Amino acid sequence: SRLRFNPEASFYFGNEIVITSQYISTRNHTVEVSSENNSFGLLNTMIRVPLTLTYRNFDLIAGYNFNFPRSPGTDIKPVNTSFFNISVGYLVNF
Repeated sequence: SRLRFNPEASFYFGNEIVITSQYISTRNHTVEVSSENNSFGLLNTMIRVPLTLTYRNFDLIAGYNFNFPRSPGTDIKPVNTSFFNISVGYLVNF
């Protein structure tokens, strides 16, 4: 049997368009004012911390993942998330 620890960091870049609207009301009518912000940058950073146990043809992978999302070009602060994962695999030889 073999135990491996292979941490990983991933960086996701892309283009994002954020459209914001504001409504201004007067006595007689409502006016919508919109603005558009188009920006390119780092959208998400993901860190994986997996632990892999291999025994004969079986693989057991357990890990924890951290996501750090961003919204480039805005003051929006998305919530960081994290989750646990587990995977079991079996290699069939023919």
